[in-house]
Amino acid sequence: MKLKTFTPTDIPSLRGSTKAPLIGVSVKSGVMRFNIVSVQLAKLKAGKQIVFHQDEERPEDWYLEAVTKDGFELRTMENLTPGGLVGQSAGMIKRIFDSVSFTGNSGHLQIGAEPVTLNKRTLWPLITAKLVNE
Repeated sequence: MKLKTFTPTDIPSLRGSTKAPLIGVSVKSGVMRFNIVSVQLAKLKAGKQIVFHQDEERPEDWYLEAVTKDGFELRTMENLTPGGLVGQSAGMIKRIFDSVSFTGNSGHLQIGAEPVTLNKRTLWPLITAKLVNE
């Protein structure tokens, strides 16, 4: 018999173990959960706002931009996402899901490591590849 032993040291916690800048999204609740890594990367703050941009030539390509008005407001909700931020819009999430033909109720978007500058605007690419139908 050959045993392989697993201890808590060998198996890291799945909760909070991600180092990727992620946005957890749910079309049912309309909640957008920005983890602490995404908040730090994109320099997001509670009380500030964000907008989403879709590339009309490549509809599956989305971008996030921090703005000062006319956006989705970000707030803290420590019990849901420690150190992160939360936004709300079921309609926005549905639009993103539809653009990649995702039929699930929830998923994750990853924020690209480097922003794109367009007309003096800082846009963070959103990686929609994590939205995969089962």
